Amino acid sequence: RLLRTLRQPSRSIDVFGSLFARQIGPELLGMATAEALAHLNYLERRGLARRQQDADGVEWWTAVEGTQ
Repeated sequence: RLLRTLRQPSRSIDVFGSLFARQIGPELLGMATAEALAHLNYLERRGLARRQQDADGVEWWTAVEGTQ
């Protein structure tokens, strides 16, 4: 599901729906963001996803073509 989500450029908070079965409220935002980043970093290290930083310093993640 995560790689399907990454067909479009996504921020770490944009992939919550792919990872978690429930809504993430403010009390879990930090933990959920860290978990999402762990998954994204894993995919990046395996060559399945890449990140690009925009002019505002926001990291956008996408699946590497051919990995879905």
